[in-house]
Amino acid sequence: MTVNRSGDGNSFIESVVNSWGGAITAEDGRTVTFNSPETVEGVAFIGDIFTNPKYKPMLPPGIESWTDSSNNENWLAGILGYTRNQFSVYADSKTSGNPVYDVTHAFVGCTGPAVDRPVRYGQSQALIVFQGAQSPDLAKVLSKYLVSGTPLLNVSKAAPGLVMPTWEQVWTSDDYYLNGDPAFPMLHDMAHQPLPITTTTGYAFPGEPSSGRQAVLQSYVLTDMMQSVLQGASPQDAVAAAHQRMVQIFEQQGIQQ
Repeated sequence: MTVNRSGDGNSFIESVVNSWGGAITAEDGRTVTFNSPETVEGVAFIGDIFTNPKYKPMLPPGIESWTDSSNNENWLAGILGYTRNQFSVYADSKTSGNPVYDVTHAFVGCTGPAVDRPVRYGQSQALIVFQGAQSPDLAKVLSKYLVSGTPLLNVSKAAPGLVMPTWEQVWTSDDYYLNGDPAFPMLHDMAHQPLPITTTTGYAFPGEPSSGRQAVLQSYVLTDMMQSVLQGASPQDAVAAAHQRMVQIFEQQGIQQ
């Protein structure tokens, strides 16, 4: 669970902030609400893990500078005891016969003081038909076939746990989706859990889609914030500075704060 500039770093930090009761934005996706006591507490929790000497024995050497691929490589090498990562590494270990697969338990994630279940839900992808396509109707038929027919089953078997159905009728269309791997029932439950996931502080996830939040993540504001904590900044100062960077990013996109 790195805090270096990476997608995994962003995901880990934001999940802790959310689980402690903070969030980058309000539910409207347009109002920056990052600087809160709950966010500061979550950032302090992460900072303590990486700076407190008593936790040093559990941190792999060099983890402060890891990237997405570092997490994957070290998990597949059996160096890590726990990783909060995509199912790409799980699929890789199974299809390649890596012995780490047999001693891996997959679960949804962790909770925090502001939630009673992990802030995790299935990530969806989409097939897109461009405007002006020569045969849009045929493309739509093909898209439906690819996500509900035999092709999806073949893809899922080649990337177990990484590619799974969306609709319940597809989940139950073949025994493989629910019983083909010990991790699949968990994935089904995660993808079908009732939403929103609410916090004791009044947030509900997922909120409205937010271009500002995406720009914040792409600018690595969260990971830069944690790096400043590791270098000695207080969680309060680091969160306040990150909040101001977020405000600037939102306003650069025309979303006034």
